[in-house]
Amino acid sequence: MKTAANTISRNAQCWCGSGKKYKKCHLLKDQKQVPSSAEKSRHKG
Repeated sequence: MKTAANTISRNAQCWCGSGKKYKKCHLLKDQKQVPSSAEKSRHKG
């Protein structure tokens, strides 16, 4: 599954229209929304 975090360059303008760079605006929020498969397997116990 592709997310905004996978398709937008860190230095590009954020998709939300704030005028900020993506890395300073939504990068961390987008990464937390869809945990990677490595994170899923780590939490299985």
